[in-house]
Amino acid sequence: TDYPGVLDDNNVNGTIDFTFRTEKVAVGNYVFMDNNDNGTFESGTDMPLASVAVELYAAGDVPGTDAPVASTSTNANGYYYFDQLTAGDYFVHIPASNFASGQPLFNKESYPGADATDNTDNNDNGIDGTNAVTNGTSSNTFTLTPNSEPTGETQTDYPGVLDDNNVNGTIDFTFRTEKVAVGNYVFMDNNDNG
Repeated sequence: TDYPGVLDDNNVNGTIDFTFRTEKVAVGNYVFMDNNDNGTFESGTDMPLASVAVELYAAGDVPGTDAPVASTSTNANGYYYFDQLTAGDYFVHIPASNFASGQPLFNKESYPGADATDNTDNNDNGIDGTNAVTNGTSSNTFTLTPNSEPTGETQTDYPGVLDDNNVNGTIDFTFRTEKVAVGNYVFMDNNDNG
């Protein structure tokens, strides 16, 4: 098509094509135990949570109903990544199965409050207000855009080759030991029967 010359077909090589696509993006990265209960990761105090199942969904999908875009689990250092993604809107979900007996989040809860942005590192992105043991916990929806992702954040254990500005390493999940309470009544025993 559009050959401007007069040569015969068998004298023209029309196969040298060039294919382009939108640059790929990636997201991660850290799931940790907040030992001092302050909502942010502090080296030497807090600890990684290994073997936590993590799922990636397209915006608008429903975990448990729709199939995830991808699934993985945190490594021994608590890191997870979803690599070589098409630009778009996503959210990260930690399934309820992680909270079952014998699983890495048993007797743990998401740290209260969730960072509504997707550019602050080492804090909690898990939305509260749902029963994590039944529903799991998810991040807010975020947009992955080539050459526009946060730079300089921790990308420890990132297994890919994308540039820093194509990898969002700030979608972290903070957990703490479930809280308990005790009470409840002090009274005057007027009839002295205990």
